[in-house]
Amino acid sequence: MKPGARFYKIPSGQDLARVAGNPGKAVATGFERLAVGDRVLVRGERRERTMTADVVVDEGLSYWIMHQHAAGAWSPGEISVAGPSVYYSEGKHSFMVGCAEFIEGAQRHGADGPALTIPGAPGGGFWDPAAGSGEAMGAIEKGIKEACSAAVRKQAAAADEEARLEGEFDARFRSGVVNAWRAADETEPFASIRGDLDPASSGAWKARVQLPGAERCVLVKWAGTTAASFWTFGCQFRGYADIYERVVKYVQSALGIPFQPDVTAISVNRVIFSDSSKPAWRLVVSSIGDARIVLQITPRELVAAMPEGLSTFRDR
Repeated sequence: MKPGARFYKIPSGQDLARVAGNPGKAVATGFERLAVGDRVLVRGERRERTMTADVVVDEGLSYWIMHQHAAGAWSPGEISVAGPSVYYSEGKHSFMVGCAEFIEGAQRHGADGPALTIPGAPGGGFWDPAAGSGEAMGAIEKGIKEACSAAVRKQAAAADEEARLEGEFDARFRSGVVNAWRAADETEPFASIRGDLDPASSGAWKARVQLPGAERCVLVKWAGTTAASFWTFGCQFRGYADIYERVVKYVQSALGIPFQPDVTAISVNRVIFSDSSKPAWRLVVSSIGDARIVLQITPRELVAAMPEGLSTFRDR
């Protein structure tokens, strides 16, 4: 529902279809005065199209007010708070202003003046249609500014929480990558982070290091060309938005080693991290066609042997 829609409560016993064709039979009301279960007619301010609804939920605040235009004409409208913004709807004079700007710039004419001016609004003033006193319009101004202050605080708290969660995710990812990279150098690679056999993947073991955001992380043992066998640590992510670039960024930040695109790869987009102090191992991040991202720590020989992409998660 877009801000500025007009609401009409349909009295009990009135036929819904007849009221939709003749809104004069309904009672105009503010959004904040509607309750779940009310029958309501919703009409947009730009097109004469009507719709009906049976359930109404609103967390915002709104008031019916009158707009006295600079030329002297009067028009009814609705002013509301939705998120960190103030909306005013009056057909072609509809506008939106940020809560911070409203708090800073909205004021009445004189300390106790009845008309409210709003930054960014069309010329003229805004009045409480029920009373012409400054006290009445002051109550509306106060209500909007209080709702705006709460919305701004909520937005700031949400931003802080998002930053905290992002930092926590980053720290956990870095720690997991570092631990898995170090475990590759163990006498038997990854022995310290190897768990039980993974029933979801034939021939794979669960990894005790699970990177945040990954669907799962496993360890796979491959037969080598010599008497030795190769172990690979792998984590699979579902590709969304910029996850491939984010994984590459996290790995580089965690390990501080260079990477380069793999120009030999076929049907995949991938980069390879290598460390001169650890020549036997590579960390590979691959973006695979079916929206999968795979991170693997694997012996150098396996990277060269599988140009189509390592198959840690393919039908195992």
